[in-house]
Amino acid sequence: MTLNRKISTTALIFLGNLFVFNPLLPIHALDSDKADEYTVRIEAVGSGSGVIIKREANTYTVLTNNHVVISPEENATNSSNEYSVVTHNENKYKVIPNTILSVKGVDLAVLQFISNNNYPVVEVGDSNKLKKGDSIFINGWSSPFKGFPDGGNTFFTASLTGRVKNPKDGYELMFLPSTVPGVSGSPILDSRDHLIGINGRSSCNGHTCFGFAIPIQVYLDNKDNQLPVVEITVPEDFISIGEEEARKGNYRNAIAEYNKALKEEPENLLDIYYLRGEAFFALRDYDAAIEDFSQFVRLSPKNYLAYFYRGYIRAENDDFSGAIADYNQAIEIDPNFSLAYTNRGRAYSRLGNTQSAIDDYNKAISINPNSATAHYNRGLVLGRDLEKFQEALADFDKAIELNPEEAEAYLNRGNVYNALQEWQPAIDNYSKAIEIDPNHAEAHYNRGVVNYQNQEFQKSLEDFQRASTLFKAQGDDANYKRALERISEISGAN
Repeated sequence: MTLNRKISTTALIFLGNLFVFNPLLPIHALDSDKADEYTVRIEAVGSGSGVIIKREANTYTVLTNNHVVISPEENATNSSNEYSVVTHNENKYKVIPNTILSVKGVDLAVLQFISNNNYPVVEVGDSNKLKKGDSIFINGWSSPFKGFPDGGNTFFTASLTGRVKNPKDGYELMFLPSTVPGVSGSPILDSRDHLIGINGRSSCNGHTCFGFAIPIQVYLDNKDNQLPVVEITVPEDFISIGEEEARKGNYRNAIAEYNKALKEEPENLLDIYYLRGEAFFALRDYDAAIEDFSQFVRLSPKNYLAYFYRGYIRAENDDFSGAIADYNQAIEIDPNFSLAYTNRGRAYSRLGNTQSAIDDYNKAISINPNSATAHYNRGLVLGRDLEKFQEALADFDKAIELNPEEAEAYLNRGNVYNALQEWQPAIDNYSKAIEIDPNHAEAHYNRGVVNYQNQEFQKSLEDFQRASTLFKAQGDDANYKRALERISEISGAN
């Protein structure tokens, strides 16, 4: 009797570090790794970014936007205890109670956290010297996108297009291209890695969407005029209410609020289309999501993230050719964006274009050797499609070294050992996948295959029984029937 040994057809796709660049500007003029070290993510009901501007002993001060730390539902902050600061190395710290202070008259706020780790403080530059046409660099964290585990670290280049006369809330600096939701509060840097502003808004004139930032000089001139944020009144705009509904999983309610915003807040079209598209995607209304991100592309044609997300949605909708076209656009904007190559490689793989997939994974790894995703996906093609098992093992080993909690990597490394008839390492890898994810049906099934080949019939039966239960619960009828056939074969043999 022969039982099929299978390499999983599941190809993982993740949002790692995102790098957004304007291709007309020098994209490597600043070291993004250095900027990551003093840029933080601020987590509360929503999320935003901030920059470390001061350290006294083990107490750090972070500068961000006022609207990042205010709850739109309550017109005030949440308790400081509900806020966290996440550093570049994924350490999370609670904000010190009562340290969230607003800079009066402008959309800026400060907060503090305590850490014994050594984080650098950004150097402050001279925003008064900025002139039209200067390159500026923005580093922050985009909002989590439905389907991705985290928001992405975003570093990109923009061009200063001018200064606003009589700016509202301090937003004097205008630049192109605009950013995306979640990057509010992120530092704006000059070519010497000096802080010259805080990013916080975008506004559209119907054809073009500009980004807006507050010069650091505004903070320096007003830093002694601070007050508790709870004293600040915040308008309950449709976008903020929609974001709150989306965070609760009420996507249809969120869409209703974004629809209102389209009529009442046309200057915020970029945010509206992005957020509504994300909500449509969460509801699996892929056509509507693609249409909204197409509007995003129209308004911000130099923003690679619009093409990247639209490509991701198209791939989820099995339009792999369309996804490749969008990833091509993202790569044209930023030839060094490794994740675009990884995702394009996955699309090529789904179309059966194995060599193009390998080429893209190779390119992604050459740009970012520490991409667990690229190593994983290349290993998948090498093992599943090309039967180059030793090369596949090397990639899965590296993927696991970089991301030891990814069950799929252990599953497919087990599949390679299975194909090489190295039964014990195969069992060990399937068992590790099950340890990480006890409901991993394929891992139970494949371990059952190896146990059968080892004549461990009772263990094999238990694995197939567990796999059949999981496949049935997951609605995987084809594999549910396969598991039942294996159970029948074992029971009949006994």
